[in-house]
Amino acid sequence: MAKYIIHDTLEAYLVENDNEYFFGLTTAGSVNKAVSQELLRAGIHNKVFGVLSVDDGMTVSITTGLHYKDVYELQTGSKFKENASVKVHKITEEADGTFTATETEELVGDVLEFKTGRLPKTVKAQLRTIAYDKDTNEIVADLYYIFPKLLPDGNLNEEFTAGANQTQVIDFSAMADKDDSYGKLIIIPREEEEESNGNGD
Repeated sequence: MAKYIIHDTLEAYLVENDNEYFFGLTTAGSVNKAVSQELLRAGIHNKVFGVLSVDDGMTVSITTGLHYKDVYELQTGSKFKENASVKVHKITEEADGTFTATETEELVGDVLEFKTGRLPKTVKAQLRTIAYDKDTNEIVADLYYIFPKLLPDGNLNEEFTAGANQTQVIDFSAMADKDDSYGKLIIIPREEEEESNGNGD
């Protein structure tokens, strides 16, 4: 059985109806499958005579390394309206702390409405990372996680901190398809000639 070293994060390609999203610059990614187990006890000394196992499903999470406006669309279920006309206030502050707020003329930008009752939609997802040979440290395989139905959790937690890079987290819950499958893991070995030619990731 092949033994790999994996120390890269997961990149994510998501499809929601006709909309495609790609998060290539991520800092973290995770795939989790959970099972709850309950010990069944009976008889003298309350001995264990069985274990009740319950499938608690699968979850996926990605953390972006840069700020993606696409995260807002995935988490809110809304789409940006491009080239929309808006007005904002320009603030001018004086040395004594007084300020003046002046409404601008109409500006053009992308606008997303936080609509009540609007929720995220399911997406198809492909997550990818690479594996290295434990002895040579050469890339020897591509790992793909394929999920036909992931639902974003809809949470937005935007933290803007001085001196810190602003990242975003998207958590997903996997839903089973018609074949009772949450998804699949695919390991594709790299061809030797690709490695020798220096074709990297």
